[in-house]
Order: sequence, then C-alpha cells, then structure tokens
Amino acid sequence: MAAQIPLNTFKTVTESLGTSNVTLYTAPPGVTTIVLMAQITNITSVPETVTVWTVNSTTFSTIELVKNFDVPSYDAVSVTVGKLVIPTGDQVIVQASANSSLKATFSILETSNE
Repeated sequence: MAAQIPLNTFKTVTESLGTSNVTLYTAPPGVTTIVLMAQITNITSVPETVTVWTVNSTTFSTIELVKNFDVPSYDAVSVTVGKLVIPTGDQVIVQASANSSLKATFSILETSNE
C-alpha cells in the first residue's frame, strides 16, 4: 500500500533571493497547493525590484504574477492579491534585481488530490 499524503498541511516557504532564477516551490505529486500569503521583504536601504512567475508543468508556459515590481527599502510587499492555486508539478519562480537584498516568505496550504 502506498504512503498516504495528509489531507491538509500548512507550510511556510522562505528563500533569500538573488539575480538568478530561484525555484521557490514545486507542488509535489498528488498535491494541489494554495498560496495563502506571498510576501517579498527588502532588507536593505536601496529600493529593489522582484519578478515572480508560475510555470505550468504540462505546457511549460510561464505567467508573471508581478514583473519588476518595486520593493521599497526596508519594506515588504505582497505579490498576490487573494489566493493562488498551484496544481501538482507546477512551480513558483522568483528573481530579484540584486543579490542578498530581498527575501521571500510564502505561506501555503498543501492539500491531497487523492
């Protein structure tokens, strides 16, 4: 018998961002994920920008949630309005305008498809 996936699992995903693309999250097999909150924080005195997009694992198409979105110095911004559903295998990718300036925090709910 295969291992069962819990019905609902709450998680926080965090990552320091840089100028290279970072795969912040990939929805595991058998799981649909709901992003409850997506925040980008600027920890420096210089304004920066962030780009956040999703990648569809079936079509490999990308959709920008925000592109070159301004993050004021010593401040935080929300990069989603409402909830975001991430189907099994889809990814969230993030890229900052500078290294070691921005940090991402995503609160997610993973729910079993089975």
